[in-house]
Amino acid sequence: MGQTNRVPFVRNTVVATVILASLYGLSYGVQSGPLQIPGYILLMGFGTFGGAVGPESLFPVLFGIYLISLGAVGAAAVHVVRRRLPENHFAGWRLGVAGAFGITGVLSILFAIVALSGTQMDAVFTTVLSALVFLGLAGWFAGLFTIRTKWAENIN
Repeated sequence: MGQTNRVPFVRNTVVATVILASLYGLSYGVQSGPLQIPGYILLMGFGTFGGAVGPESLFPVLFGIYLISLGAVGAAAVHVVRRRLPENHFAGWRLGVAGAFGITGVLSILFAIVALSGTQMDAVFTTVLSALVFLGLAGWFAGLFTIRTKWAENIN
């Protein structure tokens, strides 16, 4: 990866990590069930992948590393997807947001698959719905969905 590709990747990783940390923080700051789902999904993913490592006193450090890793994976995934699409001119930070939402959507799908093995169909439905919302937002932020309007055509 050359210098020209490294700077946007680092920016997208930072943006994705901040969004993921904000989604986690939202689950504590807002006492509304639907807004707590992303934080819960991130926490469940951490419990699956990294929760068994180390004592409880290391949780903040390990969880931070987990969020940064997810941010990097999300930024890399969006970078690969965007390379296959025609060039669009929009703010670069959108790719970081798309990466964060995409990772949260994928974690939601994985959680739904795990919950599907049980009898909790409400959890499966809620998680699949959350995954669709997050993946849809990720696609929109990445520029996969474009809406043509007369106003937008007059600008170009």
